[in-house]
Amino acid sequence: MGRSGTLAQTAYAWPALVVCAAAGGLASLAVVTARTLALALRLRHARYGGRDEEAAAPLDATGEHATLRPA
Repeated sequence: MGRSGTLAQTAYAWPALVVCAAAGGLASLAVVTARTLALALRLRHARYGGRDEEAAAPLDATGEHATLRPA
């Protein structure tokens, strides 16, 4: 009785559902890509170049960096 418009409404709304699902899929792909890239850069930095100039300074006899000793 009151269900005559159900098939027409579903046929009218499905493109919007497809667009929403595609947008969600693209957003999740962007998040996964960004997290993977950040992890890869972090691992690469830790493995190959994780020291800056101050941390690469030689230690003195007490085991402290020369630039960090009190005056």
